[in-house]
Amino acid sequence: MKPADGKPVGHTHARKAVHTSIDDQDFSWFHVKAILVAGVGFFTDAYDLFAISVVKPMIAIIYYPHLNGKLPESADLWLSGVALAGTLCGQVFFGILGDRLGRKKVYLLTLMLMIGATIGQSLSASPLQGVGVITIICFWRFILGFGIGGDYPLSASIMAEYSSTRWRGSFLSAVFAMQGFGIVSGSIVGIVTVKCFEHAITHISVLYLDYVWRIVLGMGCVPAVLTIYLRNKLPETPRFTADVVKDTEKAARDVEYVTKNVNQDWNDDDHIKGKSDVDRITYKKLNHYLTYPSIIRNRNFWVLMGTCSCWFLLDIAFYSQNLFLPNVLTYIGYNPSITMPNAAWYKASPKTYPLNMFVGHPANVTIHKLYLADTPHCAGKCAVAVYNKAYKTASGNAIVAMMGTVPGYWFSIAFMDYIGRVPIQFGGFSLMTILLICLAAAYTHIVHVSKWLFIVMYALTFFFANFGPNTTTFIVPVELFATKYRATLHGLSAASGKAGAIVGAFAIGKLFIDTKISLQTTLAILAATNFVGMWCTAFIPETKRLPLSVSSSQTKSLFGRMLAKRGIEQVDPDHVDFIAEDDRLNGNGAKTELV
Repeated sequence: MKPADGKPVGHTHARKAVHTSIDDQDFSWFHVKAILVAGVGFFTDAYDLFAISVVKPMIAIIYYPHLNGKLPESADLWLSGVALAGTLCGQVFFGILGDRLGRKKVYLLTLMLMIGATIGQSLSASPLQGVGVITIICFWRFILGFGIGGDYPLSASIMAEYSSTRWRGSFLSAVFAMQGFGIVSGSIVGIVTVKCFEHAITHISVLYLDYVWRIVLGMGCVPAVLTIYLRNKLPETPRFTADVVKDTEKAARDVEYVTKNVNQDWNDDDHIKGKSDVDRITYKKLNHYLTYPSIIRNRNFWVLMGTCSCWFLLDIAFYSQNLFLPNVLTYIGYNPSITMPNAAWYKASPKTYPLNMFVGHPANVTIHKLYLADTPHCAGKCAVAVYNKAYKTASGNAIVAMMGTVPGYWFSIAFMDYIGRVPIQFGGFSLMTILLICLAAAYTHIVHVSKWLFIVMYALTFFFANFGPNTTTFIVPVELFATKYRATLHGLSAASGKAGAIVGAFAIGKLFIDTKISLQTTLAILAATNFVGMWCTAFIPETKRLPLSVSSSQTKSLFGRMLAKRGIEQVDPDHVDFIAEDDRLNGNGAKTELV
């Protein structure tokens, strides 16, 4: 590789060569390994989200028998929401760290956090002394969420920076679609584990459910353990090495490792200028990137507003719908209610604690010490009812997931690089809005005609979420920002989504529980959030089949075109700096050719 005039190749020229080789590469087994390694966090995320909905009734039966197998409202919300809070923190923290230290250096840490926290929550102690089991589980779920959150910006950045232009959308969709495997695995593990303990639960003691929920949660770490070696061997992305570390020699070697088809002249000292100063992210640089020359003219600020707002609005609806899933399952008989007998079936050794530390209890309550070995079994119909509730809860969640959630992921893989990100996101928001309006407006009529019609329509909202904004909101932030800021701004976008999830889980969830507003009214609120999200898509430029270096400076969003009609040109300061550097190295814009 030589410039047209035979002079030494500049750093910018070498960077472009690295970019071009990555953009033009063919599909290889390396990409399969990268998808599997990058997808582990999303597998764990979906598995945990699915598994916790399956095991919450089991935890309630074990630790709250006096509530007929239902968790206290506060404990229920904490178990659902604390992992979301941890994920939000992890997305911001590891996004910044990934841009400061590099993707590879912190990538293994997130995996170890997920493994440790998954094991920790499955081994959470019973409330014999000190804080209660719910509090311990919540602690580990926050750590688990923190690790999962770190995987969002890091996995997205790594996969995007390894992908070719042609397949980038499908590769990123495949990473995100690992959530589908997590959901399927969660359903299989839940159903099989409950089935394996059927005899013990129905003939010995319902307290064998204490083993079941621990096994179901603990199995979520298996894929993470299996990929420790592969994640450790994954090289730093060539784009980060070339653009931020500015070591084009190492970047070239990494490209060779990925593509197995690179010009060895890249490593010659005669043609490559040595490593220059590392260009790491700082607050000052980030502020310049988002506000120069002014906020209204800065392309990156408005794109960030678009990615954050769309993800925020989507997750309000998406996570709220998961909250109402037990109500939906009740309609088809997959969330049966049970009535526990008077506490004759378990041995109670009461002791009163000042329980401001016990999540889900009033200030001073009596906690029962439960012993499995000497507990009389819950005989007859009670034991069978407990088993049926555990089994049907797992099966019902699997039915809704297989009807809508999982197929949506695979449609995204198939069509993301053909239809484009913006049409899929706009269409997904639109169809979710229409479906939720129909369910809210004609709820009584639909349920009267056919309960299964309601279930199908409800499942379709999950389908168009995943074949729509749930996938695209993950993809577009990593394509729209420069390498130096990619993980940070993807992390901020993802954190906005988790903020929306917390609003959905706590605010709308509490509104639904405390004020007893109807399900129809709640569905109408969610339809409104999707409608607003549909129009926030106007801030998102299309990135289909564009090289990453081009898509990260793309300004042709609907909002950008509206500004252009008013004579306001949007500016990307990093793109301007890149062109200016190229001009300096090549003589005020003199043409440089690759031969």
